[in-house]
Amino acid sequence: MRIMFKTFYPDEYVASTYVLDFEKMYREGCRGLVFDIDNTLVPHGAPADERAICLFDRLRSIGFDTCLISNNQEPRVKPFAEKVQSKYVFNAHKPSTKNYIKAMELMQTDRGNTVFIGDQLFTDVWGAKRTGMKSILVKPIYPKEEIQIVLKRYLEKIVLHFYKKENEKNQKLLSDKDVEIEKFQQSLEEQTKKFDEENKKNNELESGWVKALDEKEKIEEEAKSQLETLKKEYNKNLTDKDKEISRLRKMLESYSVSFGSDDPSEKIYFEVSENGTLEESMISSDSLYWASKSGSIYKFTINTDDGPMIKAISDVNRYLIPYCDIQNQMEGANTIQIISIGEAKLMMGSFQVEKKAVISLIKQ
Repeated sequence: MRIMFKTFYPDEYVASTYVLDFEKMYREGCRGLVFDIDNTLVPHGAPADERAICLFDRLRSIGFDTCLISNNQEPRVKPFAEKVQSKYVFNAHKPSTKNYIKAMELMQTDRGNTVFIGDQLFTDVWGAKRTGMKSILVKPIYPKEEIQIVLKRYLEKIVLHFYKKENEKNQKLLSDKDVEIEKFQQSLEEQTKKFDEENKKNNELESGWVKALDEKEKIEEEAKSQLETLKKEYNKNLTDKDKEISRLRKMLESYSVSFGSDDPSEKIYFEVSENGTLEESMISSDSLYWASKSGSIYKFTINTDDGPMIKAISDVNRYLIPYCDIQNQMEGANTIQIISIGEAKLMMGSFQVEKKAVISLIKQ
């Protein structure tokens, strides 16, 4: 029986036509409204009142097209329609679908964007459902009605009883679903929050990694720059050293020329005596120094050919320092390198150093 009654169930059941949210219906896509007249818009048999007229003005301003559909004859329907400025169909034979379809044709709407509003289940709502239109049942405005309608109302009460039960059940299901949805949303929010926190941590870690990589790249760039600077300085120092060596070589060559030829007869050899003075010697191997006379000046230097250099290195204070400036002294030195020659004068039989020779003690 309940399944049979479902044939007459409206899509919505409200207290009055005048409480419907027509603006919302328009936003949801509805464009055509089909109305019953008696006990839907006005009491049974009443003309269009101010409230009905204002309602239709409002509907037009929203953007709706409207049509009245009634089982009454034209003398009842036409004046009402003219007053509210609406299309109409009289003697509609509801619940026949024919004039529901005609109403949509007049409004140029279809089943998907048209809604029927009426107060009776077995004519208004059933006809709309048979046509495939959405239907809204409203409570009748005035309870005093014709006897045939009163009899229908008793049957409607039975259907509406089961409709309300079904609706309450559906509402409970919807409420339970709402609770489930709310729980799901809470769970989703918690999961989203956790995800956001994890994402934040990951972003912080990623930011730290990026920063560390940037620092690493910066340090590498600085190290590379410093290395390039050191290379340039090293190469410059090498160039400077090469220039200095070249200069010293030229000086040595000039000194060699000033000493004359390599003929031993032109060289005067000197050894360091027991009392620390330079004395002329005939044996070159005993002589640490040799000199060449230029006027009154004796230009002297180390006898690097066969002089006792090891002996001199072992006691620099005695053999070297009185006559030479030591520019560099390497640890474990075993030979003497000449940097520049010295100058001396012979005074009262002994040599007086005017300018010390410059040497380095090196290891070979």
